[in-house]
Amino acid sequence: MKRRLAIAIAAAALAAPPVLAHQVMPGVTGLPGAALHTLTAADQVMALVAVGLLAGLNRWRGLGAAMAGLVVGFAAGFADLLYGPTIPQAWLGALVVALVAALASAFNLKPYPAVAFAFAAVIGAVIGIGAQPSGETWADIANTGAGTLLGIVIIEVVPGVISALIRAGWPRVLIRVAASWIAASALMVLAFALVPLLHG
Repeated sequence: MKRRLAIAIAAAALAAPPVLAHQVMPGVTGLPGAALHTLTAADQVMALVAVGLLAGLNRWRGLGAAMAGLVVGFAAGFADLLYGPTIPQAWLGALVVALVAALASAFNLKPYPAVAFAFAAVIGAVIGIGAQPSGETWADIANTGAGTLLGIVIIEVVPGVISALIRAGWPRVLIRVAASWIAASALMVLAFALVPLLHG
């Protein structure tokens, strides 16, 4: 079953036409290009990694809740992008989630699945709002949505699985140090972003 799913994803990626106006890697377009696109947004990557690390503390229940929240949030955000009004400064939500989730992970606080779901849903919505298709055809929209969702799920699930598998010892300390670094970075970027907004 897993092999068939991998083959189907690979076939869809190879068959996908170009969708992004600006490429993360030259020559990589279509579904793979959309999947890589999130890597250009440090705030989103920090938030995804932080929530993955935190959700993994509750092992597979927490990680499953985070994956579900990410999908639901992304669907809502992408639908808002396509059909609703733009939400101003929505990207600040990813920084706030990165800060809170990273701090909780640094302190080794095991989250309730509902908390992991909520954090991931906020990030998914923020990323969905910013996932602008390069064209107006249904193929462009579908490729952008599917590719971006695939990319953010991978970015969140990898640290989540690592966090779920590593329970103690120096690897756990390294994870807590990484979470602390994410929290400090998110706080710094958030401060720089909020100062101009507060001063008008």
